[in-house]
Amino acid sequence: MTTSYSLTPILRPLGVCRVHPYRQCMRISSSTSKYIEGTYHPTIILNLYTNNLTAPPTSPPSSTASHPSSPSPSPSPTPKQPYHVSRTPSNQLPIYLLAKRGGNLHQTRIKKIEGDIAELRKQLQQELKVAEQEIKINQLTRHIVIKGWRKPEVAKFLEEKRF
Repeated sequence: MTTSYSLTPILRPLGVCRVHPYRQCMRISSSTSKYIEGTYHPTIILNLYTNNLTAPPTSPPSSTASHPSSPSPSPSPTPKQPYHVSRTPSNQLPIYLLAKRGGNLHQTRIKKIEGDIAELRKQLQQELKVAEQEIKINQLTRHIVIKGWRKPEVAKFLEEKRF
């Protein structure tokens, strides 16, 4: 008894060839190189973007230049500090509240300090009226750690210093 097996399930016809996914996502056609279905080629956009960056920005003529006798409000000058506290990318002050040891130890941490960190510690100690042992400097990370939750007071102090 001879059994015959059909090879049709193994040799079934393949589907239609697909377009490469990169060309499909980028809407790049081989027939056009510049303008494709309402969008520009990515290199054209990059060239336009870099050309706009290199052009000097034009500023409108100021009205105070034509009227020198009119008084202009000048911002109050702030004394130059020996330290600088940078803001976060979301334009917030880098002051963080920490709860350690199961929530029993409360700390306030100031980050992103550049310059004389000891001077900032001294000024914070005078402003917050706390003991010297309650404000510590971590020299490795350049952070100041204050005992207790003092974020509003520290934020007010730094905003008065125009950081």
